[in-house]
Amino acid sequence: MKTTQTTHWIIFSVILGLFCSGCGGAGAPDGFPALCPLIIVVQNGGQPVEQVGFQLIPENASVTWGIAGQTGSSGEGTVMTSQGTYSARGCPEGKFTVFLSEPTRLTGLELTEEASRKLSQEESDAHAAKLAEARRNQPKIIPAAFSPSASEPVTVDVTKDTKRIVFELSEY
Repeated sequence: MKTTQTTHWIIFSVILGLFCSGCGGAGAPDGFPALCPLIIVVQNGGQPVEQVGFQLIPENASVTWGIAGQTGSSGEGTVMTSQGTYSARGCPEGKFTVFLSEPTRLTGLELTEEASRKLSQEESDAHAAKLAEARRNQPKIIPAAFSPSASEPVTVDVTKDTKRIVFELSEY
């Protein structure tokens, strides 16, 4: 009987630990904020835009954590808040300036790892330069309002009730 109770407590403790590990509580650094689950959605003309990096910069410049993520094929990305080596899903409540980075798009020049290994150093350097040039020449889709140099940057207010924020690029 005692073994069964002990086993139940161990299972309960493990499940509780797994449940709480994503809440921003267990193991969080001192001063780490309470987090609200948040999804960022990036669209252009109603279509999802994948591989867009996003960063939320708190209005309070004295904070010591980073808030960022990247969209997937659905145009959605989970917001992660981190400090040092600690990272948790979600975003603290507050007002934030939003920065978006151009998506990493394929150029048609990408090589497989095997093909890349077969190149000489000179060929590899030439290919890297050609790839970088092709990426620089791709059309830009992220509006200037999402850049650090924007005179009127995009801002958002995150509350405990905010679950998703959609950025329709064609509206900026």
